[in-house]
Amino acid sequence: IQPLLITSKFDSGNIADYTIEHDGVINFRVKKDIKAERFHWFYFKVEHNASDDVCFRLLDVQTSFYPDGWDGYLPFVSTDDSNWKRVDRCVYRHGILTFWVKNPGRVFSIAWYPPYPYSRYREWINQLGSHAGVRIEEYPSLRPESPFHIITVGDEEAVKKKKKRI
Repeated sequence: IQPLLITSKFDSGNIADYTIEHDGVINFRVKKDIKAERFHWFYFKVEHNASDDVCFRLLDVQTSFYPDGWDGYLPFVSTDDSNWKRVDRCVYRHGILTFWVKNPGRVFSIAWYPPYPYSRYREWINQLGSHAGVRIEEYPSLRPESPFHIITVGDEEAVKKKKKRI
């Protein structure tokens, strides 16, 4: 196969680079975690123009946080970023994790574990804020598009009275 696009330029995406072998195998590397010497996770999207199985090889697995944890591991795949399933076949050998995605469709995502994107968090915050007795305070963060929240559940006056009695 010949991928049209492999990208991680989205919320929580992570892939450093990739190459495509002559037989269509996609070799990839993962970015190190922020302020760390090792990596731990990957998440990227693939668009391609074939319906065949796709083979991926994660290189340099020995430089991950827990290199011994990859043996027997099965990455996740999704065609809609909501419903995730494990790949059927994966082999860890000589510091390389090789896995196959069976007939994935034209567009799909690969992840170390199903991600919890910020959009889903925002939905949860909005749902939570609609309940009686829940107060949500929003504060700016270093990333303006991702403020953090303080959530108070229950009657604040009752809590204050209880604290005074202690």
